[in-house]
Order: sequence, then structure tokens, then C-alpha cells
Amino acid sequence: MSLLSSEHLSPLIGELYASIASTAALPPALRRLERLLDVDLIHLMVNSHDQRQTLFQVYTNDAFLPAAHSYREHYSTLDPRKVLLKGKPVGESYCCADYFDDTFVSRSAFFQEWLLPNGGRYVGGCCVLRNRQQNAHLAFHHFLGRKPFDHDKMAIIRLLLPHFVQLLQLREQTQTLREQAAIGLGALDHLQYGVAGLGDGGELHYANRRA
Repeated sequence: MSLLSSEHLSPLIGELYASIASTAALPPALRRLERLLDVDLIHLMVNSHDQRQTLFQVYTNDAFLPAAHSYREHYSTLDPRKVLLKGKPVGESYCCADYFDDTFVSRSAFFQEWLLPNGGRYVGGCCVLRNRQQNAHLAFHHFLGRKPFDHDKMAIIRLLLPHFVQLLQLREQTQTLREQAAIGLGALDHLQYGVAGLGDGGELHYANRRA
């Protein structure tokens, strides 16, 4: 694919950063990026550091959710891509086709029993967060029947990855603020009178249940 211009990418990057304040804004932004990049799925997963608990995840293609459940229950322990990611610094991209060729795939229980039967095949992405509490991985997928990621598409992904790294860092740093805001909004909803918030032009930004 030809390289996308900043004219196409800049608005989406802005939407990604805006999603820090509203987690619900992240899935639609990722779905727009999915269409722009012509990939079959974008998957963002935040796990506890020991990988035993999923703290947050987004799949842009809901059809893959049943497969995601079996991955968490069993196949995540067989995934050779996770071992590969552990050896890479945060933000450094990888393309699975550079490491797992057809011979490897034909002998891998992970590929043969789970990924291929569920329609998956090629992944490009990276680790976007790693600390004592959390690990986060971002993956762009080409499903079975498509070719590996070409040089141009990987170049675009590499341009985007630093923004995702920053996004996850800011999201973690503002977690307490979001939790406090949620508590405050919940308290406002329990008031017995209406509360509304208006912008400078009189536009409505917030209204509690009574309002």
C-alpha cells in the first residue's frame, strides 16, 4: 500500500489521544484506523504484569471475540509471539512473518489448533506498555488468505506506535483522576435536583439524571 499522508493520520491520532478522557471513544477510533490501514482486526490488550488478569482490551472486529475467550483460557500459554515480544523493548515493532515462516507454522500447535482455524494468520505490532503492574500489547492483523504486512504498511504502523505508547502511559497516569471523576459524576446523579454544565456558547456539556 502507498504511504498515507499526515492529512489522513493526524485527525485519527487526535482521536486516540482524546480517548484518554473517555475510554468509550477508543474502540470507534481504532475501527476507523482499521479501515484506513486496510487491516482485518486491531487488538489492544492490557494485562497484569504476571499475565494472569486482563485489565482492559479492545477488539475492533467482534467476530473474533469467541476466539479471544479460548485464547485467554488456554492458547495464550502456547503463543510464540508472546515470547518474542518479551525480548523486545517497548515501542519496537515486529512483523510475525519475519520470525514464523510456513514451516514453523505447520509444526506449531498454536497456529494449527487455534490461530488458523479462527481465521488469523499475520500480525504486526509491539509491546506498548511494560511496568511492574501492567503489560500492554497492540496488534494489527491480516487474516488467513491475505499476504504478510508489506514494507509500506509496516512503515505506517511504526509511525503510529510511539503515539500508542504515549497514549497508554497517559492513560495509566490519569487513571486515578478518571476514577475520581466517575465517583463525582455518580454522586451528582444521586442528587434530588438537576445539575447541568454549559459551554461558553451555551451548549450543553453535562446533565445529571434529574436535569
